[in-house]
Amino acid sequence: MYKKIGGGVKSCCILIVILLCTALSQDISEGVNSHISIYHGLKDEFKGEIPKPFEKIGEKYYNIDQNNTVNWFGAAENCRQIGGNLVNLQNKLELENIKVKLNSSFIYWTDLNNLAKKTVFYSLTTGSYSNFLNVENDELDMCGILKYEKNTREFTVGQQKCMKKGRPICESKLPTTISVSLW
Repeated sequence: MYKKIGGGVKSCCILIVILLCTALSQDISEGVNSHISIYHGLKDEFKGEIPKPFEKIGEKYYNIDQNNTVNWFGAAENCRQIGGNLVNLQNKLELENIKVKLNSSFIYWTDLNNLAKKTVFYSLTTGSYSNFLNVENDELDMCGILKYEKNTREFTVGQQKCMKKGRPICESKLPTTISVSLW
């Protein structure tokens, strides 16, 4: 008589999102002021164990590989194998936090690439347009890197052919929380 819905937590989350969207659309159609606020970030009160290869740097958890040099595709796969993604820098503070752990002799892979369109860099993790690497580019198959600029003595976001070698910076997928509020 009843069909079991598989997926457990995923099914529950999908149901909650459907119910919230339904409630929001009803409020809008009835002329009620509605606002939806979604926050996605690290859970501040997280008390669980972080997977071994990650360390907390600033507000996120990273694994900076100082030993292996791989191309961008290998770097992305290495991060997936340890439960993460290539680093997805959201702002300059995140860059400031991790740069103290980087070796100025190496370049480090980020999740940015222009594999789909040579004039636009996207994040492999989110699919979003890059806030950091907005450059005119005549070449396809370029990927985002963090590199040390000797003249400024700073790490900056740059680009390099994806098949060249660099070191992965992995960002943990966990722990995260999503909060949704309607009023």
